[in-house]
Amino acid sequence: MVNLTIDEKQVTVPRDATIYDAAKACGVKIPILCHDKKLHPFGGCRMCLVEVEQMKGRLIPSCTTPATEGMIVKTSTDEIVKARKLVLELLLLKHPIDCPVCDAAGDCDLQNLTFEYKVNTNR
Repeated sequence: MVNLTIDEKQVTVPRDATIYDAAKACGVKIPILCHDKKLHPFGGCRMCLVEVEQMKGRLIPSCTTPATEGMIVKTSTDEIVKARKLVLELLLLKHPIDCPVCDAAGDCDLQNLTFEYKVNTNR
């Protein structure tokens, strides 16, 4: 088992857990778009970026980074929020927010995150 801290919450998870798994286990929500339980995590969407104190503030994908003993993780600093907004803006350059042909209309993670992060969709 591994003990770590996420947003000042102590959590213990199995050794094979990722930071994303650990956050979920202690009730900390990290946004994610590319996660599918049937696939191996690859960090493609970059929405799950977090900051690990021991990594000198670098932003890393929580879905592919193993949770390690003593790790101190922050999930919503100003820098993280800014990075997530940028990711959403870049996604929206090629993908309209109002998709008339999408089966997920009204229940779309991309739309929900765009509104949650107050991203300007008029670029």
